Amino acid sequence: MNEKTLKIWLGLYITFSTLFMAIDALLEFEFDWVIKAIPLFLLMYLCQVSLKGSIRVFMLLALLFSVSGDILLSLDGLFIPGLGAFLIAQIIYTCIFLSAFKLSIKGVYWAIFIITYMLTCSVFILPNSGDFTLAVTAYMIAISLMAISAGFRNDPYFLFVGFGALVFMSSDTLIAINKFVVPFNAAPLSIMFTYYAAQLIICLGIVRHYNLSNGKS
Repeated sequence: MNEKTLKIWLGLYITFSTLFMAIDALLEFEFDWVIKAIPLFLLMYLCQVSLKGSIRVFMLLALLFSVSGDILLSLDGLFIPGLGAFLIAQIIYTCIFLSAFKLSIKGVYWAIFIITYMLTCSVFILPNSGDFTLAVTAYMIAISLMAISAGFRNDPYFLFVGFGALVFMSSDTLIAINKFVVPFNAAPLSIMFTYYAAQLIICLGIVRHYNLSNGKS
């Protein structure tokens, strides 16, 4: 994807992301999940044209399970299936990140930070999650492993993907706080803003690393 096409693609991503957040905040629209899913399909297009081989397959799978989770969470009574879809996406992201694994001190510091963050969140979330405690615990472990693995990438710009993973965690933390701890008015906007930003940052980071590894600009 050349620079001009990338700018057009990014403009579309921002437009549809903003459109869904506006609709979600202002309107009751039964099929709003259709618009909600468009940014993820745009990310799938980016990965399709920018990556090759197994990394492309795994990124497409991670995004496919993510968009499945998006749709399921938008429908009544499908929280657990939606959480399950995202759990699979997190496992796939973890496998992708571990494929470029390199043990490092900075990765250890990053892991300590992520573990501290998640343990702190669990103190507030798990006691209030009721019948969902087991599922939420499993998901928290999965997304923590995803974020930790991002910190051990053999990538000179690993913090780009790592930051995306951290923003992903913050988005899911907001979902849990809003659902289990205390609902707040800004939840829908803050959840989707951080979610769309996280997926974008991760995908751009993976594409950038792939290009660097293959001698592309």
